[in-house]
Amino acid sequence: ELQQATRLPVLAVIPKVAAGKVLGAGLDRFLAEEPNSAFAEAHKGVFAALRVDRRAFELGNVLLVTSSAPNEGKSIFSRSLCGSLARSGLNVLRIDCDLRASEEERRLGLSDYVLADCPLEQAVQVDDDSGLSLMAPGTRVNDPAAVLRSPKMSRFVEAASRQYDLVCLDAPPVLAVSDAAILSEMADQTLVVVRWRRTPRHFVTATLERLKRSRTHLAGLVMTQAGLNRSARTNPYMVGYADRSFRKYY
Repeated sequence: ELQQATRLPVLAVIPKVAAGKVLGAGLDRFLAEEPNSAFAEAHKGVFAALRVDRRAFELGNVLLVTSSAPNEGKSIFSRSLCGSLARSGLNVLRIDCDLRASEEERRLGLSDYVLADCPLEQAVQVDDDSGLSLMAPGTRVNDPAAVLRSPKMSRFVEAASRQYDLVCLDAPPVLAVSDAAILSEMADQTLVVVRWRRTPRHFVTATLERLKRSRTHLAGLVMTQAGLNRSARTNPYMVGYADRSFRKYY
């Protein structure tokens, strides 16, 4: 229904897992211990779809991940996507661009690099376990939009796109602030995260209308926290996770 309403592909439906597996440090442990789980495989499938889309439209490798509203699982999705790809051998940079309300640990990061001349090697940290490069939001600032609009920010993203296989910009919700619209101008592809049976359809419609005003390519939607109930067995995006005959692959 969502695909018909938006005329965009649903690239994946991410199965819901226990909160302890995806919150905080639990997510990194989960991806390390179960790299072939249905949860991890769904994220790898998203990247495979993005690569097809990228070749078809001759796009670059800067990906914007956003949502309509808070609490849709956007940041867990971007962390899972980037972590899974880094563990598979890709060179990935994830930039937490939510300078207002990120739940990431506050340390040197994006705002410090753009505004305070923090050395890049201090602003970007590499996770020893997965190999994922991470840039935190950094020190709180009074005007986050000024950081994101900065020419230094756009130059950094452009340079990073030449160094990494994937640059992922984790943006605040579109309907909350203007930040995602600003970042969309730097992105080659945009994914909109929608929470399974929770996000109102008119939220999604309004979000897509705002994003269409920018130059970014809307690659599709990702549905998160999907329950593997009986109805999931008739869903073309969930049948492989819901049917017991597929369990041996996960």
